[in-house]
Amino acid sequence: MAQSINMINDFTPINEIWKIKVRIILFWEVPNYKNPNVVDSIELVLVDEKGSRIQASIRKIIMQRFSNMVKEGWCHIIANFGLISNNGKYRATNHSYKLNFFFKAVVRECEDVQLPLHGLNFTSFAQILKNEIDDSVLVGVIGEVTAIGDLMDVSKDSKPDYKLAIELDDLDKNTLKYNLWGNYAGEMSKYVNEDAEGLSYCNLLRLRFGKMRMMW
Repeated sequence: MAQSINMINDFTPINEIWKIKVRIILFWEVPNYKNPNVVDSIELVLVDEKGSRIQASIRKIIMQRFSNMVKEGWCHIIANFGLISNNGKYRATNHSYKLNFFFKAVVRECEDVQLPLHGLNFTSFAQILKNEIDDSVLVGVIGEVTAIGDLMDVSKDSKPDYKLAIELDDLDKNTLKYNLWGNYAGEMSKYVNEDAEGLSYCNLLRLRFGKMRMMW
């Protein structure tokens, strides 16, 4: 008998056999701390048909096996994986567990229109300003860009890096001060500089999976 599909929120440490149908809504590579040209792991955020999300990790030792199978936006059926505690200062979801790929994991591409395209889950400005969020969990916000600073070069040790300060307003006129870093800072600055009208064309900004630090 075929194994049934589990939902992400059904995960418990008691069961060791899971099978899920999910969409990859975020994909990124984690560079080695000492050598940024070396990738230590591939990280994913997965969403199921109920909108529940979980972070997944593919370690360096097995990346070659799975790197061509996982792309942002793709839908997959995944089985034979493990679960580990979702701890740390930078958690992409508030799920209690992270999905850990094993070499024996089964990854099969599929199509399912019921799976959310983006898994959007925005945090309100009011919650952030009142410090009502868990600052170890990355959040998403959407708002009107009301101010943009100058692009700052904050490169260190021959490693290029950039920072761009922006301000966002929501519909209730709450304001968030936010820093974009790296490529995101460069892309935003370039967009504004190439557009003579600037803010009038780039007036809505959606930020997914950002780290919130209050700046007073």
